[in-house]
Amino acid sequence: MDKEEIEPGDSALVQFRLEEPIAARRGDKFIIRTYSPMITIGGERY
Repeated sequence: MDKEEIEPGDSALVQFRLEEPIAARRGDKFIIRTYSPMITIGGERY
């Protein structure tokens, strides 16, 4: 939301539009991956 492109190691605010609702709360760790091919896009590591 605050950058057009995010480089490896950078951080930024993002908004996800998911296909289905999920149960999550502030501070939960996550990983975002594509379906096919299975590629890790990013996630929260702290």
